[in-house]
Parts: sequence; C-alpha cells; structure tokens
Amino acid sequence: LAPTLEPLYRRVIETGEPIAHSESTDELGLRSGDRRHWLSSYYPVRTADGEVTGVGAVIMDVTAQRRADDRLRLLARAGELFASSLDADDVFARILEVVVPGIADSLHIFIADGASLRRVACAHVDPQLLPVLESLPSVYPLGQDSPMFMATVFEHGEPVVFDDVSTEVYERLVEYGANREAMDRIGSRSMMLVPLVARGESLGVMAIGSREPGRYTGEYLALALELAGRAAVTIDNARLFHEASFRRTLLEAQQEASIDGLLLVSPTGELLSYNRRFAEIWRMPEDVVASGSDETALANAVQWVLEPDVFLARVHDAYERREPTRDELALVDGRTLERHGTPVRDEGGAYHGYLWSFRDVTDARRAERALRDAQATLEAAATAARVGTWYWDVAANTAFADEFISSAFGVDPAVGAVGVSGDVWFAAINDQDRPRVEAALAGAIAAGGDYEEEFRVRGLDDAERWVLWRGVVETDAAGCGSRILGAVADITERKRDERELERRAQVSQALEFVADGVFLLDRSGVVRLWNPAAAAIIGLEEAVVVGASLAETVPGWTHLERLVPVAALDGRSGLRAETLPLDVGGRELWLSISGVDFQEGIVYAFRDVTEERDVDRLKSDFVSTVSHELRTPLAAIYGAAMTLRREDVPLNPAQRDGMLAVVSGEAERLARIVNDILLASRLDSDVVDVAIGRADAAELTRTVIAAAEAHLPPGIELTLSAPDDLPPIAADPDKLRQVLVNLVENAVKYSPDGGPVEVALAVRSSQMRFSVADAGLGIPASEHARIFEKFYRLDPNLTRGVGGTGLGLYICREIVRRMNGRIWLESLPGRGSTFFVEVPLA
Repeated sequence: LAPTLEPLYRRVIETGEPIAHSESTDELGLRSGDRRHWLSSYYPVRTADGEVTGVGAVIMDVTAQRRADDRLRLLARAGELFASSLDADDVFARILEVVVPGIADSLHIFIADGASLRRVACAHVDPQLLPVLESLPSVYPLGQDSPMFMATVFEHGEPVVFDDVSTEVYERLVEYGANREAMDRIGSRSMMLVPLVARGESLGVMAIGSREPGRYTGEYLALALELAGRAAVTIDNARLFHEASFRRTLLEAQQEASIDGLLLVSPTGELLSYNRRFAEIWRMPEDVVASGSDETALANAVQWVLEPDVFLARVHDAYERREPTRDELALVDGRTLERHGTPVRDEGGAYHGYLWSFRDVTDARRAERALRDAQATLEAAATAARVGTWYWDVAANTAFADEFISSAFGVDPAVGAVGVSGDVWFAAINDQDRPRVEAALAGAIAAGGDYEEEFRVRGLDDAERWVLWRGVVETDAAGCGSRILGAVADITERKRDERELERRAQVSQALEFVADGVFLLDRSGVVRLWNPAAAAIIGLEEAVVVGASLAETVPGWTHLERLVPVAALDGRSGLRAETLPLDVGGRELWLSISGVDFQEGIVYAFRDVTEERDVDRLKSDFVSTVSHELRTPLAAIYGAAMTLRREDVPLNPAQRDGMLAVVSGEAERLARIVNDILLASRLDSDVVDVAIGRADAAELTRTVIAAAEAHLPPGIELTLSAPDDLPPIAADPDKLRQVLVNLVENAVKYSPDGGPVEVALAVRSSQMRFSVADAGLGIPASEHARIFEKFYRLDPNLTRGVGGTGLGLYICREIVRRMNGRIWLESLPGRGSTFFVEVPLA
C-alpha cells in the first residue's frame, strides 16, 4: 500500500490538514481479476503545543459494499432492458448486452427445440472473436446423447460452475463438433452453465465464460442465477406474447373468414369483438360498431327487423338467462337470418359474455321452398308421365308398389300397396322378355349396385305396354342384396317413337346414298330436306338451302316449278318425270324431275341428264355432220360418174382423167371418214392395240410433211424445224403418224386465208415435243377444254367453210394417251393455234 498512501501521509504532515474518505483499489496479493476496495481517512497527530508528529489513519475495506452496489446497478439495468421488449430476438440481444461484459467475456444462449438445445444468440467482449464464437456447435442433443453438463443443467434446473476449465472439458466439447483451435482463441478459463427456468419449466441454458480462472465465486453464481431468472421470465413472456398474438391473429382471421356474422358482448354491454361479416349482414355503419356499445348496435339493428319488439325481448331474455338460443329473423328487405347465441364461460364456469352468430339463409330458405315446389311438381309430373315407385324385400320375396305400377302389372292396387309375392309381378312380364329380366335382376342382387331393364308387361286392362324398370340394390353385411328401391316408367310411347325414328333414319340413310337428288318443300316453299345428291347436282350445300326459300336460293326454280309434274301420294305409279332446264348461277342444267304431294309439302326427285342431253345433241350434230361430209364426196363421185357415162358429152383424154381423179380423191375422202368413225368406236371400246417401239421422230415427221405437200392448197407454206441428231422415241410409228397427219391437216384446214404452217421438234427433259403451229382462225380460250371431246367442232355451222366430223382431235388425244404421252394447245382467236404432243424418249 506504501506507494499509494505515502503521498497522502506527506500532504497531511505538510499541510497539517486531514484528508477524509479517500478511496483506493488494490489488487496486490489477490487472485487475478479480484479487486479490493478501500475507504480511508487521514489526520495529523499533534503534540500538546500543536506540532505535527505523525499521521493517523482509519482504513475500511468496502469491497463487499462496492460489489453489492455493482450487482444492484447490473440488476437494475437488466430489469429495465428486459422489461422494455416482448420480441424474442430483441430480448436475446438485450440479455447479451447485460451479461457481456457485465459479468462475462463470452455468452451463449441455448433454447430447447424439441429433443435438442439450439443456440439462439451469442456474444464476446472482443467483437473480432464473434465469428470464432459462432463457429462452435450450435445444437446439442438432450437426453443420453447430451454432454453431461448440458443435460444436468437443463433437465435438473441446477447450475454448473467450472472454476478452471480443464483440458478434459475441451476434449469433450471437441467430440460434439467444437474446434479446439477456436476454443483456444476464445480462451475461456472459467465457466458457468446457468438454467433458464420460468414457471417451473426449463426453457434453455446460458453458457457464461471468462478468460480469468477462478473468477466465478458464489457471489457471481448468485448474480448469474438472478440474471438468468429474470431473463427466463422475459423469454417466457416473449414466447407467451408471440403465442397469444398468433392465436389472436388466427382467431381474427377465422372470424373474418367466417360466413357468419360474429359478435361478442361483455356482461356489461360492451362490444368486445365483432367481424366484418357482422357489420355487412346488419348493414351497420362503422361508427355504430366502433362505439363499442351493444345498446347502440341493437338500436341500429331493430330498424331491419319485421318484429322489433319480439327481437329485443329475446335478446334481453338470452342475456338474463345466459343459456344458448336459436331462432330465425325476418328482415324488412326480405332477407332471413339464422341467429345462434351462446354464453361464454371459462373453465371454472365464470361468465365472461355472450357470443352471437348470424347467418344469411335467404338463398337457402328460397332453395328449400323451390325444392318443395319441385317435389310437388315432380310428383305431379310423375303422375302425368306415368311413373311409379316400388320396393322389394328380397329375403321375403315381397314387392310393394303404388297404384300405377300395380295396374301396369295386372295387380289390384289395394293388394300391391300391402305387398305381393315377386312371382305375381314376374308373371305379368312378356314370356320373351321374362328370362332376360330375371337373369339381370339376379345378377344385380348378387353384385349389388344399380339395376335397369326395359320389357313388356300386360296390365289390368289386358293391354301390353313397354316399361322401364330401374332400381338400386341395397346390400347386407355379407354383400348380398337385401332390398331394392326403384321406379317404373311407361315407355310405350317412346318405344313407338323409337320405331318411327328408326324407320325414318333408314329412309334418311337411303336418301344419303341414292344417286338421285331429293328435296322436300313445305307449303310455304321452304326447303326442309336436301340430300347429298341434290347438293352435288345443284352445287348448293345443305346448310345453305335448308330453312330457306328455294325460289330465293335458286331463282330459276320459280319458272321450273310450274312445269314439274306432281302426283298425289296415292297416284305415284302413274307419274312420268319431265326433262326440263334449270338455270343455276348462269349454268344450265337439264333435270329429269317429278314430285309427290303429301300432307307436309311436296317431295321432288330428280337426276342430272345434262350430259346425256349434250351427248344426244352431239350425236345429232354428228349425224348431220356425217351426212353432210358423206353427201359432198358422194355427190362429186356421182356427178363425175354420170358425166363419164354420158355419150352426148364428148370428153378428151385430159378431161376424162380429171373426172377419174375426182372419183378417186372423193372415194379416198370417204374412206378416211369411215376409218375415223370406226377408229373412234374402237377407241371407245378400248380394243385399239398400240405397238410401242423405237422410232425416228424426224424421219416420221418428214414423211408426214412430204405427203401433205402433195395436196397443199394455194397460199399455205409448210415447213419443218428439227435439230440434228435427235434421240429415238418410244412410240407406235403408225399411230403417231396418224396423229401428226391429223394435226397438220387441221392446221391447213383452219387457215382458209393461207399462211405458214410450221412443224417443230424439240427434246424436253425425257420427252420429245412435236408442235404444229398455224396463223389461221385460232380457238377461243373458252373452247380449249372441249376441243378434244368427241363430236366437238369449232365451226359447226361452216361459217368459214371448214368442215369435219369432230372426231379427229378426240382420236389424237386417245392415241397419245395410250402411248404414255400428252397433247394440248395454245391459241388466241384470229392469231392462229399451236398444238403440242409429247411422247417419251426411247
């Protein structure tokens, strides 16, 4: 103490004045970290004459007092911090703030989490060591697998103090995952494990550590236990607050999610709780419910009730009797509320208020009324629809039925109502249907489930009718049918309709596939039936025509309708169809059509004879043409022969040779006409043989041109254009020559004013192309598609003097097709034509 006290002594001697209550701290001779506090007073010692001869001192050890003061301040601060929050995380942070560095260098807080202790917070006096602290194990198991000291503290609620943390403790912690190097850096030499206990329940453990060995004496342990107790209470309060908040939030959510309006009234008439639905149902303003007064709320509610006096009387009676109630309230706006009330009591039976619930059951009551009305309607409908109900006790083989079913099965209704043997009911079933019905019913009884059959029965009136028998088989404990509940409906009319529908369906199906067009017009001229053949022939789909007036859809029908023969339903056999023209969108159709009149309208049947009529016309034109074509050479032959026979007409040798040349030429012309007719007929019968072989296209064309040049009329210039070394072709040389001759003759014939005729050859891919071009009359584009038809002639009236049978191009097309080739033309009226023929290369 000398270094501290000597200056004080000297000052007293020098000044002669006392020094009172000087405080000092001394650590000498004590354990590390343990301080002693001294309070001292110094006064001069004088002689009788006042001379200072020494110093007197009074020294008091106040260490215990100072430590008590520090503990009180620490506890006061802890109480202040712990009481200022109910948030768990915030509470843990405040505990750390009080303990470190108040009584510890490090602190871990572990809270029980199921079967383990989980660290929820930690702190160190050196912030840089906090990450090292956090690296230590954060979870310790409870029970037999827990470190002995942890289990002891938590399970028994007793603290454990380590005056000097041994190596053994460190090694034990290493077994549970602690890092030895981390523990050395933290450097805890003394430790306290203090339980967190509240309301007799262990909540967790606080692990308090200090770097000073032997620091935690009994005084520190008492302080730690006091802090832990206060911390445990705070943690428990935070937990309870969290649970209460959660439950309150859950309750409020449940209230708000409820379809019922809920109201809790205190014994003194205060609104303790209500949900949004309550205000909505009663259409109560916010200020009314916010007032918190049940009296105010009742005053607002009575305006909606049809019987306000009864309503209020029942409310006050419920408050007075404090018993459950239930009733329905009729409101002035037509709504109906279902009201339930129940007193709220605690476990001890103390009354805490009255809970009301209100549900809007307007729709439910309306539905119930509608259901009752529907039930009545159903019963009336069942009677009108001839439907009855039945019940069969399988074990007793007895069936019960209403009046309708009894009558339908030939049973007296009075007897059927009290039960009749099943054999009686089955006896009424048609003999052909009975085995099937019995087998199906036996299967349903064995397996359970639904049962349904249709069959014929004979009733009390001896009339046979069709019925639909439905039932539900109920089974016993063994799974066998014990009874059947069901219904029987009279389906005689339905069966009759089904047969009629089936007959009509067959007729309709037949109409789908017949080649003749069939349609039905009602009395107003609207189409009610239009079969596929009619759609195909006329060119108008069923969806367009059906439901519309035929006169509007097909304008030409108005004129045609008056000409169509229509017979009565009983006079169809004597009806003959008429062939009449019908204009459809500018297209002329010839129809063979007739009609039959019946009650619902007129059914027309027709077929398209346009092509037959065209063929007839072509045949007529052909006969006329052939007659003309034959008449001309025959007249020339006849005239030349008659001239040669006349003796009164002298002829010189040249004239005679000319006459003979006429006879020869016209005979050759007749032969060609006849050959064309015969060849066309053979082509139609597909009896023309084509011998395809290798042929020289250029040589073949040159022979055709050479033959044509011998008879060229004046003004025609015939030329050939063909490259050298053309490849051979695969064709019948004779048939191809006939095609080329025909095309060249046509080019010359249809160039009455003369002009060039060019025959050209060219290779196109794997085809040889022949072209014959002229500068003659040309062919309109509208005639291109028909120019190759049989009997078709471009100038049937010989306006330009161009004749022919109309068979030449038809023969060309058929011959080329049989040689796997194709033929077509390009032409403009007045600018000539070009015919193309392509045949394969050899």
